[in-house]
Amino acid sequence: MNTTTNETIYVLSDWQCQFMDLANSVKDCSRENPNFCVTCPIEGKFFTGESIRDYYSSGHLICLFMWVLTILIGALGVFTNCLIIGVIRARNKYRPFDYLLMVLAIVDILCCVTAMFAMSAHVSRYQGWVTNSEIVVHWFLNGNVLLLQARNFSTLITVLITIEQFLVIAFPIRSKTWFTSGKTTLLALFTIFVAVFLNFGRYFGNNVEANIYRNIESLENFEYLLLEGESPVFYIISDDINPILLLEFWAPLPILLVFNGLSFTLVRRISKRRREMNTVQQKGIDALRMFLPVVIALLITNIVQIAHLYPLIFLGAIYRELISAFGLSVAVNSSVNFHIFYHQRPKFQQESKAVLRIWFCGQCTRVLATEDVQLKSHRTAEI
Repeated sequence: MNTTTNETIYVLSDWQCQFMDLANSVKDCSRENPNFCVTCPIEGKFFTGESIRDYYSSGHLICLFMWVLTILIGALGVFTNCLIIGVIRARNKYRPFDYLLMVLAIVDILCCVTAMFAMSAHVSRYQGWVTNSEIVVHWFLNGNVLLLQARNFSTLITVLITIEQFLVIAFPIRSKTWFTSGKTTLLALFTIFVAVFLNFGRYFGNNVEANIYRNIESLENFEYLLLEGESPVFYIISDDINPILLLEFWAPLPILLVFNGLSFTLVRRISKRRREMNTVQQKGIDALRMFLPVVIALLITNIVQIAHLYPLIFLGAIYRELISAFGLSVAVNSSVNFHIFYHQRPKFQQESKAVLRIWFCGQCTRVLATEDVQLKSHRTAEI
């Protein structure tokens, strides 16, 4: 809140401003007390320039279309990631790489669910399907915080798998002791801790409060507001640059590029000496080739996720279509892994079909077997 001799200006939160038509740095003052005003640090807008209340405009329809895609792809992703977990658990034994793939599948289920949950809150408020009540604002806040948290989980687990693959290929003997089941579990837990740390400020940096400014025109339709609270000191160091935001969106990209580049350099060098290649390295190379498309999918979808930061940082605007695209990209990235594995590995295809038969035909098989036994018993009794 900025106070001068004659005027008090309350700065609203970014998340609140995306549901308003108030341009950034423009003051909207109280009708009862002209010396009390509110302003937005960013402007919520559509690319086509329509109002948030113009529900049938092209901007609204684009957001609606991406929301429908998010729901469909997210629901598919929940199923396919459950199938990945089923395939890995059905194996007699699995390597640390398989264990990390299972952790990634669990995290991707969380990504799909939170993407559907958060984007439904966005579109419901964009379209005016719900009022701006306390429960709706909490739905929006918690959905977004959980979505960003799940996205961080997924990205960091992907980074961990990439580093693990490089070390297995580069140090095949020592990596056996580095990546035991227990140590791999600890690494996964540490990765989750880092993801929680990166998102820590969002849990405490926003408050849902009753709207006491309803005599201000731009806020008169809001029963409750989403306002900024006090974030921990380590989360926001300056008003202009949020280092945590840069870390969670930018830092994983060069790490993924560097370690994948190093891995493929090693693969080319080792491939020239096939006779010296041991079993651990061969399995590591196979895992690398299988996982590379997953990394590529992450990099591509991450471009969409980073795109919404540019207008936010340089133009002082948050485009609603980019927010919808953000949620859709998370759902796509979290749903694509099964299709990559299925089309790359014939063995994975067979395992998937076997698991599906157990899931959907297991009960049928048991019923048929029971009926067959009963029929044989009946025939025996007749004889």
